[in-house]
Amino acid sequence: MLAALGTSLSPGSAAPLAKPHPAIPRTSPGEWITPADYPISSARRKETGVTGIRLTIDTDGFAQDCVVTQDSGNVLLDQTSCAIIRARAWFLPATDDNGAPMVGHWTTRITWRLPGTPDEHQKPEEAEEVAQAEAMERQLERFQQSFESFSSETAFIVHEDGRISDCEQRFVGAMAAQFTPFRCKTMPPAGVPFKDMDGIATAKRVVMRYSIDMTDPGTDGSTPGE
Repeated sequence: MLAALGTSLSPGSAAPLAKPHPAIPRTSPGEWITPADYPISSARRKETGVTGIRLTIDTDGFAQDCVVTQDSGNVLLDQTSCAIIRARAWFLPATDDNGAPMVGHWTTRITWRLPGTPDEHQKPEEAEEVAQAEAMERQLERFQQSFESFSSETAFIVHEDGRISDCEQRFVGAMAAQFTPFRCKTMPPAGVPFKDMDGIATAKRVVMRYSIDMTDPGTDGSTPGE
């Protein structure tokens, strides 16, 4: 059984995108290798180990090269690690200072362990790194989940003297329960009053709407790629 796929991501590598940013996995690295991938001959000989690898990620987000950085002590386990990860890994490519895709790198460690076999290869500090990597993976998953259809509406009244009152904000969508009415909390106490055609200050109710719509390519009438 594959006990764990520990990743050695650098801090912040699973955070929301910024310019520039490193290569970021599009899917959970923990799902790239499964117990079914354990080499049969290695399992029969009860061979275990930890393989460290370094991937070179191209501008399309695919692994073009894999180098073993930590020898597990078993050539087959090392070769299997590179072959499977290289075939299944998919990334958001790294970007440069201008936000343009660029070649990047990503490192990870794969622990090969059979059922009932103690993880004698893992040191306390390695266990901590694995825990940190898993936390980053969960953060990435939450980041990906945030890209769902979503909308918010903020309404408030601007009085004749510029005072702002009766602010309300509501959210609609699968992620609505995770948001708080931050706009009302950060709304200034006063603003510039509206004026009518005669230049006289008048009260107005303002409604601001923001939405994210997720659709299949072409369903909005546009041609994919346009």
